[in-house]
Amino acid sequence: LLEEVVDVVAAFRGSGERKAIHYREMAKIPAIGIAKAGHPLAQAGKLSLKDLKKEPLIALNPQKCHEDYRKIIHRVLEEKSPSDVYFCDAAETAVALAGAGYGIAVVPDFFQLRDPNLSYLSIADAQPMSYGVYYKTLAGNPRRRAFVELVKEAFEDAGKEGDPS
Repeated sequence: LLEEVVDVVAAFRGSGERKAIHYREMAKIPAIGIAKAGHPLAQAGKLSLKDLKKEPLIALNPQKCHEDYRKIIHRVLEEKSPSDVYFCDAAETAVALAGAGYGIAVVPDFFQLRDPNLSYLSIADAQPMSYGVYYKTLAGNPRRRAFVELVKEAFEDAGKEGDPS
């Protein structure tokens, strides 16, 4: 962004932002637990961090993830045996391991389509993570401004589709 090679970057909000870069939140994305359908904890429909401490965990590599996700994972890893943790570099890998029964994957909920062979469980005591776009400026750049507005509308529409009311 600083070198103006790209106009907009979509990402979770991070720390250490620069004054020359602006951030606009598009959505709050919750962390969810994904388990094989029929998992004993799936019956409740939601999890707590305490529940996750008792189960084998599949997590994204904390060194490559944003701060809010790391906070969730670090709370779960307390007192957990290393043999009960699988780290992955991609959410798709974590979900595949969960589907194979290796444990519960904790990932951001970007899944519009739900696999009927998996249970998608909200994590009651995990704060949602800010997801949005970074850009250098919108002033004097109507295409960039229009793009950011279209992305915002798309997130709002997607939120309405997932709204049970």
